Formats: sequence, structure tokens, C-alpha cells
Amino acid sequence: MFLLDPQDAQDLIDAWNYRLVERNVLPVNLNWIADHSEFLRQRIQEYHRPIPGNPFGTMFHTNVEFARSVNNETAAELLARHFQGLPQNSFLLGYYPTVWRVQREGFVSADRRILITSKSDSFDENVDAEGYVRVPTLAPDFHERSGLYTRSAWINVITPTANYRNSEIAVVYPSNLWHPGYPRLRSSERLTITREGWSIPERYPIGYSLLRPATGREAIIEWLQTQGIEAIPSEAGQVAAQVISAAGGLLACGMFADKETIELLNSMAENHAEQRRDGKQVRRMIPDRAKHRDEISQHFIRRSKRSFAFWTKLDHFLECSVFRAGLRVQCPTCAYYNWFDLDEMSYKPTCTRCLKEFKLSQTPDELRKFQWFYRVIGPFAAPDYARGAYAVALTLRCIAERHETALTWSTGLELNELGCEVDFAGWYRRGGVLSDREQEEPVLLIVEAKSFGRSAFTENSIDNLRLVADQFPGAFMIVSSLRCRRGVGRN
Repeated sequence: MFLLDPQDAQDLIDAWNYRLVERNVLPVNLNWIADHSEFLRQRIQEYHRPIPGNPFGTMFHTNVEFARSVNNETAAELLARHFQGLPQNSFLLGYYPTVWRVQREGFVSADRRILITSKSDSFDENVDAEGYVRVPTLAPDFHERSGLYTRSAWINVITPTANYRNSEIAVVYPSNLWHPGYPRLRSSERLTITREGWSIPERYPIGYSLLRPATGREAIIEWLQTQGIEAIPSEAGQVAAQVISAAGGLLACGMFADKETIELLNSMAENHAEQRRDGKQVRRMIPDRAKHRDEISQHFIRRSKRSFAFWTKLDHFLECSVFRAGLRVQCPTCAYYNWFDLDEMSYKPTCTRCLKEFKLSQTPDELRKFQWFYRVIGPFAAPDYARGAYAVALTLRCIAERHETALTWSTGLELNELGCEVDFAGWYRRGGVLSDREQEEPVLLIVEAKSFGRSAFTENSIDNLRLVADQFPGAFMIVSSLRCRRGVGRN
């Protein structure tokens, strides 16, 4: 029951707002309370009954609220005159509607406004083969009541979510009220990004809107262009993106959260050796090095004893195309041990060292000499811990794994105007879009991630971070390095 003076404009606004945040509100005209007191008393007593199924005998009660124009003395007098003698706790007293909700975040209390909507709905759509998403369009019931010409009869606000642990789609953007040209996610109209969500002006209720979402890399590169910086994916960034994709997303990158596993992969990757030729120093690439299947199998048996996640199994690494099995065959001409996968294997293989074709012996004694070896393939064959991809992937996973965090990210970028490279950049927002409060403005993250090593961070890497920090005041600069606690492998 909300008691108000309808001749007071503030009371009318309070009554309107109160009905937005509370259900089953009965407005009561204070000027008529003497005539209606018996009716109000009867409603309070009828509602004051035991809550079904409650074993403690707790009963329903009525909230009696007074508008702000009613002072404490007047409220006490009205209660004594018209609500005296009612059962104890049949009603509780309040004085002001909770239109602005105070929520505590950390050590700060902040007022959050109530968002007024006509309709709301949830939907689950996938990006089609052409890169579009068909978003259902809601239309209010009153959209045909106005005959006025207007480009925007109502606004649909979308609060997009994605399984950020397994998706590269950008769902977090900074507000673009002052830079409305970015991002261009809608071909027909500009789309406004606010802390409420993606605002789409609507005129005709055709049932859907077409959006073309961008990947995190595309979104951040395009945004950097609006800041006067041309960014291109670095070699290390490309490898890191392929590693994360092969793993199946950020969550699944937990498969690399083990020091022995990372060291194993690195020991099997490509390597470089320095040689002298004609008096000159020459850098020669050594192909990735295969290991016997029993050695690989034993590694994962040991790892399974340390942790229990599904990604600790060799089968998972094979499904993600980290390893490929092949036969080890010795060349009869140069005695070099070749590794052939099943696609390359034939009865007359060619030696990869002397390039001579030889006939594969099929005698029982020779066949018994064949052995199965595993080799790392794809981005995992890149040297130096996959160009630092494991450190980048685990750092990204660490940032994203907090419950209901929203993250748009891109792996390594070369910033041409600044003459430096970042290991990854992204927008990060606490909390989730499923909460009932206005979203926070996302913050820009710039990260430098290193693999194992005590002297991994040089003065040059710190200078590069300073360059980026000067360009983007307010950004969070993060340095990350792989470490390992005794008995537990993690970043």
C-alpha cells in the first residue's frame, strides 16, 4: 500500500516509480483514507496468513509505504488513527520507495538506475556462413498508435553474450556516443554502444534485424585505426590464435597448464642451430623432433595422476591435432631415420635427407624394425614455446575464467605508429550482462606475456609498455610470466 497526496507532483512521480520496482502496489489517496480505512484494514488481515509449506509458521505481511510529502509525525498519526489494533506484524512500515538501488562493489557504494522496458526476450543465434546473425526484433504494442513520421519509433537494446571461453566473437565494446562511426555492426543503420547494451533504432516491425559481428581481432584493429594507429597481427599473435583455436577456446587451454607438458611440446618443436659456413655464421632450422609413442604415452599417464581434467589425456591432444603419429623408417642409402605420416607413406618413399627414393623392405625382420613416433604439428611445431603462445593462452584464460566476466580479445599485434608489439590487447568488463544493473564501462587491457625465465622481461619490453601506456591513459598494463608451483603446473 502506497499512501500519497495526489495533489503533490513529487508523490505522483514516486508512486509511478514505485510500481516499476514493486509488484502488487495499491495506491491510496491520503485525502480519502478516512472513508477507506475499513477496506484497507480488511485487506491487511486477509493477507496476513501462514505461508504454505513454511515449517516455522511465518506469515505474509503487507508493506505500508508513505510518499516523501508525508512527514514522520503525520504518518504516525495516520497509523494510530486508522491501523490501530491490527494483528502484530500484519504490516510493516516504510517511508520511501527504493527506485535507486544501492549496490556495494568492493568498498564503494554506487547508485544504479532502474531501466524501463516495454518487452524483453532472450534468444540464442549462431553466426551464419556469411558472417551475419539474425536478431529477433521486439515491437511495443503502441508502435502503430502514432501517425507521425519518424526514423526511430522505438529502440531495441541488445545485451549480447557469447561463450567467451570458446568464442572469438567480440561482444564487449567501449561506449561510442562520442565516436558513433565505430563499430559498424549493422549495414543499414549505425549502432550505438552504451553501458545498457547495443541500441538499435527500429521503425518497422519486420521481425528481425541483421547484425554482422566481428571477431575480437577485427574489432580491436578497427578501433585502433580510429585512434590513429595501424595494427597488424604479428607472427607470434597468429601462432597464439591458432593454438587457442586448436585447443577449442580459452577454457580448454587448461590443457597447457602443466610445466612438464609445455616442456615436452617445446622439446619436440622446431629449433634453430648456429653453424659456420665459408667463414660466416649461418642459422639452420632443425625440423621438429619426433618422440617414441611409449615416451609420449608415459608422460600423459604421469600427468593424469597429477590432475583429473579431461584435457590431461593423450586422446584429447590427438583430437586437437597437437600430435600426429607416423612411422620411423631408416634410409638404406644415407642411414637417416625418416619420419613419415600415413599420407606420405608408400612402398617407395623418398628420403628427406639424401632425396633418394628407396624400396621399403617388407620382410618380417625389417617390418619389426618399424616404430611409431609422435610429432607435433601445426602451430605447436613453432619454436620457443610456440612463439610464446602457451603463456599468452594461459594468461588470457586466467583473465577470462572469473565468473560472468565479459572479454573481447586479440592476440599479438604490431603497432606500426608506436614501433612496438603487444602480446595481446582486449576490453574487459567485470560482472555479467545477466545482472539487473547497468553495465560498467569496459577497460582496455594491454598485456606482455613471457614463457619461463627469470630475465624474460627486458628493459626494451618495459619501454614498449610505457609507449602504449602513454598513448592510452587509463589502460591496464599487465605483465605475465609462466611459473610453476611444486607439484602443480599452472601459469
